[in-house]
Amino acid sequence: MLSVDTPWVEYAIKGVPVAVKREDLCCPPPGPGFSKVRGVLAHLNKLKAAGLVDTVAVVDSIHSKAGWGVSYLAGGLNFKTIVYYPYTKVEGIEHVRPYQRICRDRFGAELRPLRATKSAVLWYQARKDLAERNPGAYLFPNGLKLNESIEETCREVLTTPPGLMNGTWVVSVSSGTIAKGIAKALAQIGFVDTLVLHMGYSRSHDELLRYTGEYLSGYKVEVVDEGYGYADKVEGQCPFPCNPWYDLKAWNWLVERSDEELAAMSPIRFWNVGN
Repeated sequence: MLSVDTPWVEYAIKGVPVAVKREDLCCPPPGPGFSKVRGVLAHLNKLKAAGLVDTVAVVDSIHSKAGWGVSYLAGGLNFKTIVYYPYTKVEGIEHVRPYQRICRDRFGAELRPLRATKSAVLWYQARKDLAERNPGAYLFPNGLKLNESIEETCREVLTTPPGLMNGTWVVSVSSGTIAKGIAKALAQIGFVDTLVLHMGYSRSHDELLRYTGEYLSGYKVEVVDEGYGYADKVEGQCPFPCNPWYDLKAWNWLVERSDEELAAMSPIRFWNVGN
């Protein structure tokens, strides 16, 4: 259901080579190209082995693929899946977005709408509803912040050829889970160069660094915050499938660097979390 050791492919920005980790290929169709599902599968396998639940639930955000990933993997392991998702006042409660339609129509997930608000609030609303309507069902953590995602990402980083383990690593950051797995692997190999954490949307830098901090010693860390809001989507030319809410923002940031800046960053490694 997942691919291990996804390829590094070389592209170029203004003539400067950029090695791209194609994690958009980690979950072949009909799954989403979204590397956080590595941890989801490992987590589901533990739940399956424990044999304590037969129903799992997850909370989607407006443009999240969390529900898609959980529905795809959980269905393959014979779990029932419930996907909570937000709707806005303008859309109305009957509106179902494309990613949620995939969960329902392709993988048989049950959809439960919630009025759009902060993701943490949505998660607590979902937990209350699930406890009342499906006692004993399991709700995934908000944002799929799983220890297994950290460990599986770390393991995937360590498949990288030694010749690509140096240089400037650029990683798009949302919850920080993927970044933490990358940071853990880099710390393990004695990385001494630079890790750039490009924020897909603005929030507390201190909170991000606290979450990933135990693995951020021994090398330089740069946090890039361009002031994006959570719902901001970008456009841009990119030679590989790239998520317009997250990874494409980081790629565009690279494209906008001067020749001198790119040369100073070289060799460049770009971790494409998904499409």
